[in-house]
Amino acid sequence: MVKNSSIGAGTGVRMTMSPQGPSVDFYDWVDGSRITRLGTLDRARPKLPDSAGIYEEIVEPNSWAPQLKSKTQGGPTGYAFLDFGKMPKGCPLY
Repeated sequence: MVKNSSIGAGTGVRMTMSPQGPSVDFYDWVDGSRITRLGTLDRARPKLPDSAGIYEEIVEPNSWAPQLKSKTQGGPTGYAFLDFGKMPKGCPLY
């Protein structure tokens, strides 16, 4: 299951849920090019480092219902929580 969303600051995410768990890739919202400096989030690397300049973390990456916790603005702006697509019923999670 693949889900695309804007997280702000001109950045889009492609959130994928598969039997191997969730993953997130980052894209320029305008031209669609991949933002390679941010890499990919997954079970092995569920959170961007502080040096990334934005906050992105897969919450509960080993669960059936992980979420992306996101914040691209400074100050008192709260976190956004984005749901990953649901796996088809009966699909195993490894």
